[in-house]
Amino acid sequence: MQAFGSDRYYASQPPPGPYIAQSPYAQQFAGYGYPTPGPSPPIAQPFPVYPPHYDQMLPATPHLQPGRPRPLARDTSRGSTPGRPDPKPLKSAMKRNKTPDRLTPMAGHPPRGRPESLRRKRTRSGSRMRSGSIPRPPSDHLILTIQSSSHICIENMDDESLGEELSAHIVPIWPPGANSIQNHRGKWAVEFAGTPWASSGLDAILSVFLVLASHPRADLLPALRAGKMIWHIWLALARRGFTYLSTINVGNRVQFKPPSMVFVETDKDYEAQIFLMTLSKRGDRMTIAEAPEELMEQLSAELRRTFPRRFTADRATENNIRIFEVKKGSYGTPAIDKNVLIAFILHFFNAAGFRLSGTIPIGSKSFLGIGRRKEMWVFRSLPWRPGAREDLRPESRASRSHHGHVGP
Repeated sequence: MQAFGSDRYYASQPPPGPYIAQSPYAQQFAGYGYPTPGPSPPIAQPFPVYPPHYDQMLPATPHLQPGRPRPLARDTSRGSTPGRPDPKPLKSAMKRNKTPDRLTPMAGHPPRGRPESLRRKRTRSGSRMRSGSIPRPPSDHLILTIQSSSHICIENMDDESLGEELSAHIVPIWPPGANSIQNHRGKWAVEFAGTPWASSGLDAILSVFLVLASHPRADLLPALRAGKMIWHIWLALARRGFTYLSTINVGNRVQFKPPSMVFVETDKDYEAQIFLMTLSKRGDRMTIAEAPEELMEQLSAELRRTFPRRFTADRATENNIRIFEVKKGSYGTPAIDKNVLIAFILHFFNAAGFRLSGTIPIGSKSFLGIGRRKEMWVFRSLPWRPGAREDLRPESRASRSHHGHVGP
C-alpha cells in the first residue's frame, strides 16, 4: 500500500509540467508620471468641535448688530501692505457722492459749522404732480378778457375767494343769469344768458342812465346793467391790490381774438374810487357815471371857462349820472374837435388824482358787423398820499389869480 504524503508535502512540491514562475505585478510606465496614491483625507466630523475657550473669545466684527445681514467681505489688507498704492474707490461711490467735502477748513479760514449740500431739497413732501401738467406762474398779473358778447373771464388768480366775490356781486345784476360759472385752477369765467356786452343805447352805454330816469325803456336796461358790472369788477380788483397795466392782443383781428387787459399786483386800495365815461362817436356827447359830485362840479366849471359858449347841456340825474353835450357848429359837426376834448378831459382827471385805467369795447357794431364798437373808459383814483389830492386838484379862477396866473 502506497503511503500518501501530508498537506505540507503537496504544497511544497512544484506542479507537474512546465512551470512559469509568477512575476510581481507590472509597475506603472515611467513616462506617464502618475501620482503615487497617498493616504485618504480624514472624514469630516458630523458636528463641529470648538475649543474650550470659544465662548470667551471677542467677536471679530463688534460694529455689527445681531439680526442684521453680514456685509460683503472687503479685502482690507491690500491697502495696508507697505509699498502698495491705496485702492481706488468704487465707481458707484464716485457717482452717488455729489456733496463736496466742506468739513476740511482751508488755511486762514475758520471751519464751518455744517456742510452745504448741492442736492435739491424737496419742497412739497407727499405731493405728486400730474403727468404732463404745467406749473402755474406766480399770480402777480391778472388777465381779463371779454371773449364774446356773453362771456368774460379772469385768468391767473391764486385765490378762489376773488372769483366767489365777483360771482356774488356781478351775476345778480344781470336778470337772465348765467349759463355756467367756472372758478377753478386760477380761472374765473362766466357765460351769461343773453348778450350783456353787446347792449347799446342812444350814443353810448352809459348814456341810457339819463333816458331811464325820465322815460324808462326795457330795451335800454341791459346797457345800464353792463356798465354796473364793469364798475364792480374794477372796484373788487382795486381792493384786492390789482391795478390796470396795459391792453394786449389789440391788433389781432385776423384770428378774431378779443383784446385782453393786464392787471399788475400793487398795494391794496380800500378807498379806491371808480367811475366810468363814454364819448359818442362824433364827440358831441360825454356821459360820466359814478363819479364824485365835487369832481363833476369842478369839471363843469372848467369846461365853461376853457370852452365858453360851446356846451349846450350840463345835466345831472338822480342815479349819479352827468351828461355834457357839445354845441354843433357848421355842417352839423361839433364845435369842439373830439381829440381836443379828450386831451382836456384826461388832463383834468389826472390833475384831480384820477387816471385812465382801461377801456372796454362794448356795444354792438353796425349792420353786418362793419365798423367799430363803442368804448367804455374806466377811471380810478390814484393811491392816497398825504397832500397828494390837494396838490393835484385843479385850481379855481380865484386861486390862479392869487398865485399870479393870467387867464381868461
